[in-house]
Amino acid sequence: MRCYVVTVLAVGFSSLTACGGASNGAFAPAPPSASVRPLSDVLYSFGGSPDGAYPDVGLLAGRKGEYYGTSAGGGSSNCQGGCGTVYEITAAGKENVLYSFQGAPDGANPYATLIMDKEGALYGDTESGGDADWGTVFKLTPGRQSWTESVLYVFQGGSDGLLPAGGLAISKSGALLGTTEAGGSYDGGIVFELTPSGSTYSEKVVHAFTGPPDGLTPLDGLVSDSSGNLYGTTQEGGLTTFHGRERPNGWGTVFKLTPSGSTYTESAIYRFKGLSDGKYPASGLLPEANGTLYGLTESGGRKFGTVFELVPKGSSYRHTVLYSFQGHTDGAYPEDTPGLVADRSGNLYGTTAFGGTACDCGTVFKLAPSGSRYTESVLHAFQGGTGDGLQPRGSVVIDSKGNLLGPTHQGGLSNLGMIFSIAP
Repeated sequence: MRCYVVTVLAVGFSSLTACGGASNGAFAPAPPSASVRPLSDVLYSFGGSPDGAYPDVGLLAGRKGEYYGTSAGGGSSNCQGGCGTVYEITAAGKENVLYSFQGAPDGANPYATLIMDKEGALYGDTESGGDADWGTVFKLTPGRQSWTESVLYVFQGGSDGLLPAGGLAISKSGALLGTTEAGGSYDGGIVFELTPSGSTYSEKVVHAFTGPPDGLTPLDGLVSDSSGNLYGTTQEGGLTTFHGRERPNGWGTVFKLTPSGSTYTESAIYRFKGLSDGKYPASGLLPEANGTLYGLTESGGRKFGTVFELVPKGSSYRHTVLYSFQGHTDGAYPEDTPGLVADRSGNLYGTTAFGGTACDCGTVFKLAPSGSRYTESVLHAFQGGTGDGLQPRGSVVIDSKGNLLGPTHQGGLSNLGMIFSIAP
């Protein structure tokens, strides 16, 4: 059994040791060790306006040991619960609010992980706000004393898309690519491309989802391979009937966008059946150099979600469930944004929003390759309350020392979320 130290990051550090049991060959997870308990002290947690609140997405590693993230609430009180923030966790563990959204015209409620360009500028999107209140794409440019925010695009809620909640990708040409939950020609969500033109950006709809048998409702961002292909998931769409089971909106898809001249050709490379293979993928994908894709479904499998693998086989993909959550001590309903992460040994790490201990407060888990299978272990089961986190919905990141860092949606001193670190 391997033990991990759970730490709340802030101005200082507070820790305890937590041990997770490994599962057996049949994936029956062992219960967490009795040493898993609430943290005795929290030195920093989100406090609401003017600070952030409810961080729901994973962190972006900076260049000097710092991390950047977004909180869906807090910041300006122009919005109920706050309009959200972009924040920084310094290498010393201090939190700084880099920007507070105002609602209009700059946006509100960012639910996407940030990306950074070569000059150190940050890019992201907000699910609402802007002049039309359907969301924006923004840029934060670092300065000597502060960061400057600029709105690159304001969604109008029609064929151009609405409610962008997934992270962005930058193409080799400098274009920004992302998704919206809804809007488009069929109101099923879109993949969009923003192309720089001087100091402004022009939007082009790369693909408008049509619903079954195509995808429907993409909730997270895109990943790319070395050939410039883009991959993503839709929470619905795909198959509507399988073995007598009917779901008018489908159980979700994994899709591929293949470059074709100045545009892309979309294809669904896997359609979930809503059974043991999982259903409703809400997270992004983790690509490998050999073309393999790893992902999560929010439910399905043994009811409480799955970790899956898609391996390219000629022109198709082979789907394998690597782990199916049982909804008890092993975790339930993974909602990772932007998705799984891997270390150099091929271990996969993620979070579940529920399950773990009796409070159903969520877990951080590890999947270790063991022959042709994977073994799941719980690295930490959250306890809620002021001394520990609650409902981790964002992904973890791995720092240079092997520590896992991530947010919880709630918990901490004000029950508005916190940033944690798990050190081996």
